[in-house]
Formats: sequence, structure tokens, C-alpha cells
Amino acid sequence: MRSIRKPLALSALVMLLASAPLLAQELPRAVPEAAGMSSERLDRLTATFEKYVADGQLAGAPTIVLRDGNVVYDEAVGYRDLESRAPMSTDASRAGMHSMMH
Repeated sequence: MRSIRKPLALSALVMLLASAPLLAQELPRAVPEAAGMSSERLDRLTATFEKYVADGQLAGAPTIVLRDGNVVYDEAVGYRDLESRAPMSTDASRAGMHSMMH
């Protein structure tokens, strides 16, 4: 259980960083380096979540990272439904943010 808390907390933190008004429109995108972030380090999120999915610790994880109102990372790994093996989508991260804001 302990190993699941860290990625879940990280996902929740990422979702909280977005503001409600941004959800009503397409979010602007930025190259991570132009926003002061590292593409290499953000890519580690994908690898970490893929490992959690492969190990059966998570079904799937949509993740979005914003910096100064710009999307610098938007990835989804795993499944939104394990039984049907329906893939997770990046839209799920926006839906999660929206549900947390209301």
C-alpha cells in the first residue's frame, strides 16, 4: 500500500495545480525547457507509472503537468478499465481535475 501512495499523491498534486477556468478551454502547450522544466525528468513520470501498471499497483494513470498555465507534460499509461483493457486517455486527467474543482 505504501508504494501506491506516492504516485497517487503526485497525480493529485498535479491535478490541483490546474485552475478551474483553464478547464473550459484548450490548454496552451509549452516545451518543458522553455517553461523551465526538464523533458528528461518529466519522461521519468511515464516510466514510473508504466512500472506501477506493469507491477499491478495501478490500473492506469493520466497525468498532466502545467507550468505558468501551459501544459508541459500530458501522458496517459495503462487502462481506464482493466476488464475490457480499454486504454487510459489523457482526457481522463482533465476530467479528474474538473471533478476535484467542483
